[in-house]
Amino acid sequence: MPRTTRTCFFLLIALLAARPASLQAQPTIFDEMYGKEVLEVTLTTDIQQFIANKNTDTYQPARIQFKGRAGEEHAWDIRLRPRGRYRRRVCDFPPIKIKYPKKEIKQAGYAGHNDLKLVTHCLSDPLGDELVMREHLVYLLYRELSPYAFRTQLVHITYIDNQGGAPLARYGILLEDEDELAERYRMEVCDECYGYQEEAFEDQARKINQLFQYLIGNADWSLRMQRNIKILQREEDQQEDLLFVPYDFDFSEMVNAPYQVEEPISFPELSAADQPVAQHFYRHREALAQLVNNYRLLDEKARRQCLRRIEKFYRKLEKQLPPSGQPASLYSGAPGQVAPSSGRSHF
Repeated sequence: MPRTTRTCFFLLIALLAARPASLQAQPTIFDEMYGKEVLEVTLTTDIQQFIANKNTDTYQPARIQFKGRAGEEHAWDIRLRPRGRYRRRVCDFPPIKIKYPKKEIKQAGYAGHNDLKLVTHCLSDPLGDELVMREHLVYLLYRELSPYAFRTQLVHITYIDNQGGAPLARYGILLEDEDELAERYRMEVCDECYGYQEEAFEDQARKINQLFQYLIGNADWSLRMQRNIKILQREEDQQEDLLFVPYDFDFSEMVNAPYQVEEPISFPELSAADQPVAQHFYRHREALAQLVNNYRLLDEKARRQCLRRIEKFYRKLEKQLPPSGQPASLYSGAPGQVAPSSGRSHF
């Protein structure tokens, strides 16, 4: 497919994915949980059993409670299990995969997307909550730059041990069902798309991801190996028009987790042909800084550290491709992203 045609295709699916909720298909259970600055959640299960089984994929019963978009009480009997590869080994409290009962949510009028990922606080000390907030901020920063992004919801969870243990209140991040993500772009998840060359992916979206990964200081991803990347493809096309969406940023320098394994990361090679991508980043420079400054759940020291990483990135970018004319967004007007320079507070 010619480059111009492919770029137009990706702009089209970005606009389709971001249509107003009233024009979308059935709402999902994630839609019901999405949109608040912080969602209060109660999760009741056998906590000790969950932690004891953290190296298995064994599901156990649980109950989740929260208030929906209209303020109504929700209570669902669900199943959950530990998830993740590295984090489940090093975390005191591993990440969670939540599985809603598909039949029941469909009967309640929701679409059948019933699997959610929950990034937990991981560490038992207070640093765990800061790491959650840092990673949530990274997701917001990427969504500012690209409409091809997971929707995430910051949650404050009260864990209730149904075996009588003390309650535990910590922060976490909910990620939408990956099939729901793909459906928003009229695509499907390709779990077997290993070994693709970079040329199989839309150039500008690929370069935006590469630059963003350098911005946050993250080498823990791979297109060829599908590491911390979800690859999506058009349902009728098995070879072209691949799209990818990154996730799991805990190894990034911006998150700065104590278990992070440091890997060298180089600034991507750019040419004059990449000037539109550079201009896109210059267009969003102020908005990225505003997102950090307005993220008040992080203390001032942590926000300054994040801002320093952003400024380090822009100094590198200016050396390779200085601003040229009026900065322009590649996805200007695409409502799938946070509005540029919104200045709104995120807490």
